[in-house]
Formats: sequence, structure tokens, C-alpha cells
Amino acid sequence: MKQLLLALLLVFFLSLAVPPLRAKAMPKYRAAGGWVWGVLDGPLTPVMTPWRRVQTKSEMSRIANLLIIWRNRGYPPPTTEELPRFMFRGSLDSTATDHWGSPYVIGSKPDTVYVRSAGPDKQLGTEDDLLAPVRYPTPSRRRGPRR
Repeated sequence: MKQLLLALLLVFFLSLAVPPLRAKAMPKYRAAGGWVWGVLDGPLTPVMTPWRRVQTKSEMSRIANLLIIWRNRGYPPPTTEELPRFMFRGSLDSTATDHWGSPYVIGSKPDTVYVRSAGPDKQLGTEDDLLAPVRYPTPSRRRGPRR
């Protein structure tokens, strides 16, 4: 039994390591994973909702940090449409969706940019929305070099 399990794991990892095999195997692996997740998602919803909330807040704070870096380099904040490319450049998930599958929304005011997630109900403007405002710090005055 152990040998069979080891052989299956070897075939699985080999199919992911070799690019031509990976191209053929990934659609099947994704379909199988989607089926398994669909079966488990219903009973695990009470457990998964807090986990998804924490993961989404964490990702939103990483986006907020990237927005500060982006602003300090002199760029305007990305629009909601530009967000997937912005996240890809920042080494984040380029789908630009929260852990419930809803897209993040970027909004801005003169000194604040916010990242909004629709939350578990997948509808913006309800009480379960998650919001990560980023208030831009005022730039510090640089002192000249010491003499």
C-alpha cells in the first residue's frame, strides 16, 4: 500500500515538474480540485468563512502597502481595472479577487486610497464588507547631506 501511494505521488509530482506533462495534466488537476472543493465547501462554510476573512484582510493590507510604495514613486493609484496588473507586478495574486471570488474595488480621495472587498455575501455596500483605507503619510522633508 505504501509503495502504491509513493508511486502515485511520484507520478503526480513528475507531471508537475515536466512542462509538457504539466500542460496536459493541469486542466485535469484543476477540474478534480474544483470538484473536491465544491463537495467540501458546503459543510465547511462555517469554518472557512473566518479563515477567508483573515486571508482577505491580509491580502488587502499587502495591497495597501503596495499602494503606499506606488504613491511614493510618484504614480497615481491604479483603477479597479488596472488592479490585476498592479497586483501581478507586486507579486500578489493577479486575479485581484478576494477569497470569496469577488473582485477588489479601489477608491480614492485626495489623501486616502481604500481597498474594498464585498465579503461573504459578495455584494458591495452591505455591513459585511471589508475595508482597508490607506491614508498617505505626508512626505518627510529630506535633510541635505552632512557636511
